[in-house]
Amino acid sequence: VEAVDPHYTSQKCNACGTIDKTARTKSRYICKICGNTDHADINAGKNIRDNYIRSLKTKQAEFNQPIVVDFIQPQSYFLVE
Repeated sequence: VEAVDPHYTSQKCNACGTIDKTARTKSRYICKICGNTDHADINAGKNIRDNYIRSLKTKQAEFNQPIVVDFIQPQSYFLVE
């Protein structure tokens, strides 16, 4: 079990990302921007799922950084006479 930030998950459209307080009416979610319709709890659940997936990518990025070694590139020298 992981904690996920629930802010705006019931007001955010899972399809286009628009946050609109008036899009949710009881158990229906209807996005006025893209037309996405869904049960309000299903829409919120999808947003929570996506927030969790994004948090995994952030954690993975923190721990799986490649080790970068800077190699000095040999310089080309030209003799000018």
